[in-house]
Amino acid sequence: MNLSSSPGRVRPFQNSERGSASLIVFALIVVVGSFAVSNNIALAHLQKELRLVEQRQLQRSGAVARTNQPPVEREAITAPKNFRSQ
Repeated sequence: MNLSSSPGRVRPFQNSERGSASLIVFALIVVVGSFAVSNNIALAHLQKELRLVEQRQLQRSGAVARTNQPPVEREAITAPKNFRSQ
């Protein structure tokens, strides 16, 4: 009773199946890695754009706040003469 393949022996087509499976796994890892890198690059660009928009809004709101304020007189800022500190 001679069996065609013993349990300890690997057939040639099994080696090629293992190689192709590892190649597919490696390709998937490369694809996922490239997605991660591209997402990080896009996130960096979005953060830079957000900083620029925020700076522009602050400049605009600062300009609007200065022009919409009524003129301040010097006497209104100083404390009254009869003011006592406690």
